Amino acid sequence: MIMHQERWVQGWHMNARNVLFGGQLLSWVDEDTTMLAYNCVRTEDAGMKLDLVTVGMNHIQFLKEVNRG
Repeated sequence: MIMHQERWVQGWHMNARNVLFGGQLLSWVDEDTTMLAYNCVRTEDAGMKLDLVTVGMNHIQFLKEVNRG
């Protein structure tokens, strides 16, 4: 399954260097991967409660700065 997500980077997402705060990016990654995981494992039983949690993220490396816009 392939997922493509785009976000507008607003002023409140910026850090002191005026680039995207890394914590905000990780928050978006967490949200989007949770939605992807949910879509992959949900069952046909609409009454089933499905709790998904992020256990961890390892070796996060930011390769480029993300500017506003």
